[in-house]
Amino acid sequence: MSDTLDWLCNEIGITRELLRSPRRDKFIVNKRKIAVVFFRLLGKSSPWVGAVMNRDHSSVMIAEKTANDEEKARACELIKRYNKRILGESIDEIKSDHIRSKIKVKVP
Repeated sequence: MSDTLDWLCNEIGITRELLRSPRRDKFIVNKRKIAVVFFRLLGKSSPWVGAVMNRDHSSVMIAEKTANDEEKARACELIKRYNKRILGESIDEIKSDHIRSKIKVKVP
């Protein structure tokens, strides 16, 4: 999963060190929320995401709950790009419906 984290950090424009750091600058917090939603859409558990991001599972749950529509839409876009470029699959309607129901935002 290290490659996925590196790919995600590159896509959202933040270093792995900043993503995992204790800093709470708005820019960094917004990127963390995108990363949390991304990993949760991949089906990873809150404790797993917390371990990857140097956070407690409850912090992951709060980040997921407080992510705004823009952050959720960005995570959806990244999931589509990840599936297409990394896994070699395109997202079909079933996966899009799953994403819509999971994060309650319109998938572009």
